[in-house]
Amino acid sequence: MKLAVFGTLATTFIFGLRHFPAFYLLCLLTSVPRYLYGALSGRSLEDQLVTPATWGDDLLTAVEVLLAGLVTAVMVWTLIRDQGGGRWTVIPAFRDVFEHLPMILGVGGCVALVSMLLSVMFDLALALAPLAIIVPALLIAVLALVFAVLLPCAAVSDSGILECFAESAELTAGSRLRILMLYVLVSIPLVVVSFLALVILQPDARTGQLTAEWAFLGMAALNVFLYATPVAIHNALAEPDGGVALAETAAVFD
Repeated sequence: MKLAVFGTLATTFIFGLRHFPAFYLLCLLTSVPRYLYGALSGRSLEDQLVTPATWGDDLLTAVEVLLAGLVTAVMVWTLIRDQGGGRWTVIPAFRDVFEHLPMILGVGGCVALVSMLLSVMFDLALALAPLAIIVPALLIAVLALVFAVLLPCAAVSDSGILECFAESAELTAGSRLRILMLYVLVSIPLVVVSFLALVILQPDARTGQLTAEWAFLGMAALNVFLYATPVAIHNALAEPDGGVALAETAAVFD
């Protein structure tokens, strides 16, 4: 089944907005390590993004991946319970996540390790020649598309870690360009809102940068929809009937 781009786009924003307060709080928690790291190290968010990564940056990325995996899992089970007609769906989703916690952490750990290796490869390429970063950048893009639904797969999987990787590759096959298009479409309104927020909030006049506190609060809001995107993609691709089978899964846990 090929991904229905605009239908999935609508699901992403409707789902994210419906549970925005709860998801925002969860995404704030995932942003706490980077905020604390920036405060303790004296490195702004802009510095962390544009300068070569340190071992601390790589370790921080690994922690963020693990936390993002947990938040994504909560979103997956919230959507399943939404489809099952549940009235309160976010809090019960934590129980479902706990039951699948070893798989979620296992897959998240693998992704974290790969992310750290890719970061090292990126920095080595940058040190050799600026154009050399094209190679790791392309590799990251390909892996991101092939394993776009890896974390949602881990959230509902009762098999093994390798099976989650295989399932993600199988589900995204034939829809990877559509997934890329979807992320572009999701990013457009987020970029526009971010730009308007910068204009309204006015960055620090001395540095021209957004304060760490506003960056902390703003990134969490953006992450709500960025994390919801693979959840909506997985929901659309997991079953040809648009996720009815996933809704039936929720009934088993109720």
